Amino acid sequence: MIKKKLLVCLGIGEHIEKTKQVFYSALNEGQWRDEMMLLTLKDQDDNKLKWFKDRNILISQQERINHESDFFSILLTKFYLFTKEFKKWNKILYLDSDVIIRGNLNHICQLEGDIYFASEGKDRTLEWDFKKPKTIKIEYDLSKAGFNAGVFWLDTKIIKKTSFKELMDLTKRFSDDIKIISADQGILNLYFYDRWTPFPEKSVIQSSRRNVDLYLEETIYHFAGGTNPWEDKAPDHLRKIWEKNNMEAQINMATKTI
Repeated sequence: MIKKKLLVCLGIGEHIEKTKQVFYSALNEGQWRDEMMLLTLKDQDDNKLKWFKDRNILISQQERINHESDFFSILLTKFYLFTKEFKKWNKILYLDSDVIIRGNLNHICQLEGDIYFASEGKDRTLEWDFKKPKTIKIEYDLSKAGFNAGVFWLDTKIIKKTSFKELMDLTKRFSDDIKIISADQGILNLYFYDRWTPFPEKSVIQSSRRNVDLYLEETIYHFAGGTNPWEDKAPDHLRKIWEKNNMEAQINMATKTI
Protein backbone atom coordinates (compact mmCIF):
# COMPACT_ATOMS: atom_id res chain seq x y z
CA MET A 1 0.00 0.00 0.00
CA ILE A 2 1.35 3.42 -0.97
CA LYS A 3 1.40 5.85 1.95
CA LYS A 4 0.61 9.53 1.64
CA LYS A 5 3.47 11.72 2.82
CA LEU A 6 6.93 11.45 4.36
CA LEU A 7 9.12 14.11 5.95
CA VAL A 8 12.85 13.34 5.72
CA CYS A 9 15.80 15.00 7.43
CA LEU A 10 19.43 14.06 6.75
CA GLY A 11 21.56 13.55 9.84
CA ILE A 12 25.07 12.11 9.94
CA GLY A 13 27.61 12.30 12.77
CA GLU A 14 27.08 15.33 15.01
CA HIS A 15 24.15 16.46 12.84
CA ILE A 16 22.03 13.51 13.98
CA GLU A 17 21.45 15.46 17.18
CA LYS A 18 20.55 18.61 15.22
CA THR A 19 17.69 16.87 13.39
CA LYS A 20 15.70 16.48 16.62
CA GLN A 21 14.81 20.17 16.53
CA VAL A 22 13.62 19.80 12.92
CA PHE A 23 11.30 16.90 13.76
CA TYR A 24 10.04 18.70 16.85
CA SER A 25 9.24 21.95 15.01
CA ALA A 26 7.61 19.98 12.16
CA LEU A 27 5.34 18.24 14.65
CA ASN A 28 4.46 21.31 16.71
CA GLU A 29 4.72 24.38 14.49
CA GLY A 30 4.28 22.56 11.19
CA GLN A 31 1.38 20.35 12.37
CA TRP A 32 2.91 17.43 10.48
CA ARG A 33 0.89 14.26 11.16
CA ASP A 34 2.34 11.82 8.63
CA GLU A 35 5.45 9.70 8.89
CA MET A 36 8.90 11.17 9.51
CA MET A 37 12.30 9.70 8.76
CA LEU A 38 15.94 10.22 9.66
CA LEU A 39 18.16 9.58 6.63
CA THR A 40 21.61 8.51 7.77
CA LEU A 41 24.44 6.04 7.15
CA LYS A 42 24.94 2.42 8.19
CA ASP A 43 28.14 3.20 10.10
CA GLN A 44 26.46 5.48 12.66
CA ASP A 45 26.43 4.79 16.41
CA ASP A 46 23.24 2.89 17.32
CA ASN A 47 23.06 4.75 20.64
CA LYS A 48 22.49 7.98 18.72
CA LEU A 49 19.47 6.45 16.98
CA LYS A 50 17.54 5.35 20.09
CA TRP A 51 15.76 8.71 20.49
CA PHE A 52 14.27 8.34 17.00
CA LYS A 53 13.28 4.69 17.42
CA ASP A 54 11.53 5.52 20.71
CA ARG A 55 9.40 8.09 18.89
CA ASN A 56 8.50 5.95 15.89
CA ILE A 57 10.57 8.13 13.60
CA LEU A 58 11.66 5.90 10.75
CA ILE A 59 15.39 5.44 10.13
CA SER A 60 16.88 4.77 6.72
CA GLN A 61 20.55 3.75 6.99
CA GLN A 62 22.34 3.80 3.66
CA GLU A 63 25.78 2.88 2.37
CA ARG A 64 28.34 5.67 2.37
CA ILE A 65 28.99 6.95 -1.16
CA ASN A 66 32.73 6.96 -1.69
CA HIS A 67 34.48 10.25 -2.39
CA GLU A 68 37.85 11.65 -1.38
CA SER A 69 36.03 14.43 0.48
CA ASP A 70 34.01 13.17 3.47
CA PHE A 71 31.78 16.26 3.37
CA PHE A 72 31.11 15.74 -0.36
CA SER A 73 30.23 12.10 0.37
CA ILE A 74 27.82 13.03 3.16
CA LEU A 75 25.92 15.45 0.94
CA LEU A 76 25.51 12.82 -1.77
CA THR A 77 23.56 10.65 0.70
CA LYS A 78 20.57 12.78 -0.25
CA PHE A 79 20.49 10.99 -3.63
CA TYR A 80 19.07 7.87 -1.96
CA LEU A 81 15.74 9.73 -1.86
CA PHE A 82 15.54 9.01 -5.58
CA THR A 83 15.53 5.21 -5.18
CA LYS A 84 12.75 2.62 -5.21
CA GLU A 85 12.63 2.54 -1.39
CA PHE A 86 11.01 5.98 -1.33
CA LYS A 87 8.23 5.20 -3.79
CA LYS A 88 6.32 3.77 -0.80
CA TRP A 89 5.08 7.33 -0.30
CA ASN A 90 3.25 9.64 -2.70
CA LYS A 91 4.98 12.86 -1.62
CA ILE A 92 8.20 13.64 0.23
CA LEU A 93 9.25 16.81 2.04
CA TYR A 94 13.01 16.92 2.47
CA LEU A 95 14.67 19.26 5.01
CA ASP A 96 18.32 19.88 5.89
CA SER A 97 19.20 19.84 9.61
CA ASP A 98 19.79 23.64 9.64
CA VAL A 99 16.08 24.36 9.19
CA ILE A 100 13.51 25.90 11.54
CA ILE A 101 9.79 25.40 10.85
CA ARG A 102 7.70 28.37 11.96
CA GLY A 103 4.25 27.68 10.50
CA ASN A 104 1.77 25.13 9.30
CA LEU A 105 3.16 22.99 6.47
CA ASN A 106 -0.26 22.27 5.00
CA HIS A 107 0.00 24.77 2.12
CA ILE A 108 3.28 23.18 1.01
CA CYS A 109 1.71 19.73 1.20
CA GLN A 110 -1.00 20.86 -1.23
CA LEU A 111 1.49 21.58 -4.02
CA GLU A 112 0.87 19.35 -7.04
CA GLY A 113 3.93 19.80 -9.28
CA ASP A 114 6.69 17.23 -9.79
CA ILE A 115 9.40 18.84 -7.64
CA TYR A 116 9.75 22.19 -5.85
CA PHE A 117 12.95 23.83 -4.65
CA ALA A 118 13.73 27.22 -3.11
CA SER A 119 15.00 29.50 -5.86
CA GLU A 120 18.28 31.32 -5.22
CA GLY A 121 16.94 34.24 -7.25
CA LYS A 122 18.68 36.28 -9.91
CA ASP A 123 21.56 37.12 -7.56
CA ARG A 124 22.86 33.53 -7.64
CA THR A 125 22.94 31.68 -10.94
CA LEU A 126 23.69 28.03 -11.63
CA GLU A 127 27.33 28.95 -12.16
CA TRP A 128 27.77 29.64 -8.43
CA ASP A 129 27.84 25.91 -7.62
CA PHE A 130 30.80 25.18 -9.90
CA LYS A 131 34.46 26.00 -9.44
CA LYS A 132 35.28 25.02 -13.04
CA PRO A 133 32.14 25.78 -15.07
CA LYS A 134 33.75 25.90 -18.51
CA THR A 135 33.05 22.24 -19.39
CA ILE A 136 29.51 22.34 -18.02
CA LYS A 137 28.65 25.46 -20.03
CA ILE A 138 28.88 23.38 -23.19
CA GLU A 139 25.69 21.54 -22.18
CA TYR A 140 23.93 23.87 -19.73
CA ASP A 141 23.10 27.57 -19.59
CA LEU A 142 24.66 28.46 -16.24
CA SER A 143 23.32 32.02 -16.34
CA LYS A 144 19.90 30.70 -15.27
CA ALA A 145 18.78 31.00 -11.66
CA GLY A 146 19.65 27.95 -9.59
CA PHE A 147 17.97 26.42 -6.58
CA ASN A 148 19.12 25.48 -3.12
CA ALA A 149 18.80 21.75 -2.37
CA GLY A 150 18.32 22.12 1.40
CA VAL A 151 14.52 22.04 1.18
CA PHE A 152 12.43 20.33 -1.47
CA TRP A 153 8.99 18.81 -2.02
CA LEU A 154 8.62 16.03 -4.56
CA ASP A 155 6.03 13.77 -6.07
CA THR A 156 7.57 10.30 -6.07
CA LYS A 157 6.13 9.54 -9.49
CA ILE A 158 9.25 11.24 -10.87
CA ILE A 159 11.50 8.57 -9.29
CA LYS A 160 12.50 6.08 -11.96
CA LYS A 161 14.43 2.83 -11.68
CA THR A 162 17.39 4.65 -13.19
CA SER A 163 17.20 7.91 -11.20
CA PHE A 164 19.89 7.09 -8.64
CA LYS A 165 22.25 5.78 -11.31
CA GLU A 166 21.69 8.87 -13.43
CA LEU A 167 22.55 11.10 -10.47
CA MET A 168 25.70 9.10 -9.78
CA ASP A 169 26.68 9.21 -13.46
CA LEU A 170 26.40 13.01 -13.40
CA THR A 171 28.48 13.05 -10.22
CA LYS A 172 31.18 10.95 -11.85
CA ARG A 173 31.28 13.30 -14.84
CA PHE A 174 31.29 16.60 -13.00
CA SER A 175 32.50 16.03 -9.41
CA ASP A 176 35.85 17.69 -10.15
CA ASP A 177 34.02 20.80 -11.39
CA ILE A 178 31.69 21.27 -8.39
CA LYS A 179 32.45 23.17 -5.21
CA ILE A 180 32.60 20.76 -2.27
CA ILE A 181 29.96 22.76 -0.41
CA SER A 182 27.62 22.31 -3.40
CA ALA A 183 28.12 18.58 -4.00
CA ASP A 184 24.48 17.50 -4.00
CA GLN A 185 23.12 20.87 -5.05
CA GLY A 186 25.22 21.20 -8.19
CA ILE A 187 24.29 17.73 -9.42
CA LEU A 188 20.58 18.14 -8.60
CA ASN A 189 20.55 21.47 -10.47
CA LEU A 190 21.90 19.71 -13.54
CA TYR A 191 19.61 16.70 -13.16
CA PHE A 192 16.46 18.82 -12.80
CA TYR A 193 17.61 21.47 -15.29
CA ASP A 194 14.44 23.19 -16.61
CA ARG A 195 12.29 20.61 -14.77
CA TRP A 196 11.74 22.18 -11.33
CA THR A 197 9.33 24.72 -9.84
CA PRO A 198 10.14 27.42 -7.26
CA PHE A 199 8.29 27.25 -3.97
CA PRO A 200 5.50 29.85 -3.74
CA GLU A 201 6.06 33.03 -1.74
CA LYS A 202 5.98 32.69 2.04
CA SER A 203 6.99 29.03 1.90
CA VAL A 204 10.78 28.97 2.30
CA ILE A 205 13.25 31.73 3.16
CA GLN A 206 16.99 31.27 2.81
CA SER A 207 19.59 33.32 4.63
CA SER A 208 21.80 33.16 1.52
CA ARG A 209 19.24 35.03 -0.59
CA ARG A 210 17.71 37.64 1.69
CA ASN A 211 18.22 38.94 5.20
CA VAL A 212 16.38 36.22 7.11
CA ASP A 213 16.08 38.53 10.11
CA LEU A 214 13.64 40.75 8.20
CA TYR A 215 11.24 38.07 6.98
CA LEU A 216 9.16 36.45 9.66
CA GLU A 217 6.18 35.23 7.61
CA GLU A 218 7.81 32.28 5.84
CA THR A 219 6.91 28.77 6.95
CA ILE A 220 10.41 27.29 6.67
CA TYR A 221 13.67 29.07 7.49
CA HIS A 222 16.77 27.54 5.94
CA PHE A 223 20.14 28.82 7.13
CA ALA A 224 21.92 28.39 3.81
CA GLY A 225 24.45 31.18 4.02
CA GLY A 226 27.13 29.55 6.15
CA THR A 227 25.66 30.51 9.54
CA ASN A 228 23.86 27.74 11.40
CA PRO A 229 20.88 28.54 13.67
CA TRP A 230 22.68 27.14 16.74
CA GLU A 231 25.68 29.47 16.33
CA ASP A 232 26.19 32.71 18.23
CA LYS A 233 26.36 34.75 15.01
CA ALA A 234 22.86 33.65 13.93
CA PRO A 235 20.11 36.30 14.32
CA ASP A 236 19.43 36.42 18.04
CA HIS A 237 15.67 35.77 18.00
CA LEU A 238 16.00 32.88 15.54
CA ARG A 239 18.82 31.30 17.54
CA LYS A 240 16.60 31.47 20.63
CA ILE A 241 13.78 29.75 18.71
CA TRP A 242 16.18 26.99 17.66
CA GLU A 243 17.49 26.59 21.22
CA LYS A 244 13.94 26.42 22.64
CA ASN A 245 12.86 23.82 20.05
CA ASN A 246 15.99 21.78 20.65
CA MET A 247 15.55 21.79 24.42
CA GLU A 248 11.87 20.85 24.19
CA ALA A 249 12.65 18.08 21.71
CA GLN A 250 14.99 16.54 24.29
CA ILE A 251 12.63 16.94 27.24
CA ASN A 252 9.01 17.24 26.13
CA MET A 253 8.67 15.40 22.82
CA ALA A 254 6.65 12.37 23.79
CA THR A 255 7.65 8.85 22.87
CA LYS A 256 5.57 7.08 20.21
CA THR A 257 5.08 10.37 18.35
CA ILE A 258 3.65 8.96 15.13
